Amino acid sequence: MKRQFKHALAGGAALVLLSACGGGGGGSSGGGFPFPVPAPAPAPASPSDPAAPVAVLPKASSGTLGQVFTLDGSASSTASGKPRTYRWTLKSKPGASKAALSDTASEKPFFLLDVAGDYVVSLIVNDGERDSEAVDATITAAVPASTGPVLKFALVETTQTQGPARSGTYRLCDAYRLESHFTDFWSPALDAMTCNMGTGLPADFERQNYGFGSTSISSGGPQGQFGAYMTLAASAFPAGLTPTPVSMSYEAAVNAAGLATTPIGKSNGFDLSYSVPGYGMVNIPDSMTPLQRPKVSYRIVGAALPQNAPQGWDAVVETTVRIEVTGYALPGNTISSRFDAYSKKFSADFSEDFEIDLNAVAHPQFVGDQATYTVNVSHQVAYKRKAN
Repeated sequence: MKRQFKHALAGGAALVLLSACGGGGGGSSGGGFPFPVPAPAPAPASPSDPAAPVAVLPKASSGTLGQVFTLDGSASSTASGKPRTYRWTLKSKPGASKAALSDTASEKPFFLLDVAGDYVVSLIVNDGERDSEAVDATITAAVPASTGPVLKFALVETTQTQGPARSGTYRLCDAYRLESHFTDFWSPALDAMTCNMGTGLPADFERQNYGFGSTSISSGGPQGQFGAYMTLAASAFPAGLTPTPVSMSYEAAVNAAGLATTPIGKSNGFDLSYSVPGYGMVNIPDSMTPLQRPKVSYRIVGAALPQNAPQGWDAVVETTVRIEVTGYALPGNTISSRFDAYSKKFSADFSEDFEIDLNAVAHPQFVGDQATYTVNVSHQVAYKRKAN
C-alpha cells in the first residue's frame, strides 16, 4: 500500500510540473489543474457515410402564380429505416411576397406562390442522432398565359330619341370569403352597395378594395381597372347588333397577379354595379284620348365565360340587368314607390330584347305623381383555387 501511494504522488508531481511549464501567457495560477475542454458538437454526417441520413429534393421545380405549391421530402432516407424528422427553411422569395411555409417540420409542407419569381427552400433530415447535409431547391412561379375575358356585355337602346348622353354612377367591391362560400359568394342581400356601406356584412366577409365613381353609356360604359382583380375594356359589338347613340360594348378580364394574393382557404369575389338614368317618364291617365303608351326598347347581349378563369382557378360569373322605376309624390318629390319593371340574372350566354312603357300608369306597382327609371347592371364574379 505504501508503494502504491508513492506512485500516485509521483504522478501528481509530474502533473504539477507540466502545468507550471506551460507557455508564457500570464495569469496562470501555477500548480493548478487545467479546466476541462468541452467536446466539439457532432458535425453533420458525411454523404459518403452509408449510415448518414440523406435529404432528397429536386433541384428545380416550376409552378403557376397563385398556386399552393406542395414540397415533398418523402424521398429522403435514413439508415436501417430509422424514423426521420424534417427541418424546412424558406431561404428566399421575391421581394413583395408574403409566402410562409405551412409547417417547417412536415414531410410535405406547402406555401403560396403569391408573387412571380424564384423561391428557394432548404431541407435537412435528422435520424434522431445526426443531421443530413442541407439540400436546396428553387421553385419558379410563372405568370399564367392569358385565357381571355371572363364576361362580355353589350347594351343598345334601340329607340331613336333625343339626348343620348347618359351619365351615371358605379360601385365596386373586391373581397375574400371562406372557400365554402364560393358558389354563393354574392348572396341576394350582398353586393357592391352593401360592401361600400360596410354594414350587415357576413362574419367571413373581408373587404379588400371598394369605392365608387361615374360612368356613361354614351362613352362606351365602364372601362379601365376596377379594384385589384378586374380590367374592363371596350370590345366590338356582337354580330347583328348595330350600335346607336346610346349603346356600349365591353369585356372584363381578370388580373392574375392580383388574384394570386388570395389567402389559402379563401375564395375571392368581385362586384361591379352601375346605374344610368333612362328617359323621363310621363304620368298620363288612361282616360285621356288617345291612349298614351310611349315606349323605350333595349337589346342586351352577353356571355359568361368561367372557363376563361386563370390556370388553377374555378370561377362563377353572373350578370344581372334591371330596369328600376321610382315614383315620386308631390309636393316635395318624396319617393312613393320603387319596383323593377324588368329584372334578369344571367350565368350563361344571353341575347334578349325588351321594352319599357314610359307611362307610369301602365305599371300596376306605380304610386305617385311622376316617375323616372334607371338601367342597372351588375357583374358578379367569384374565384376559388382548384385542388392540387
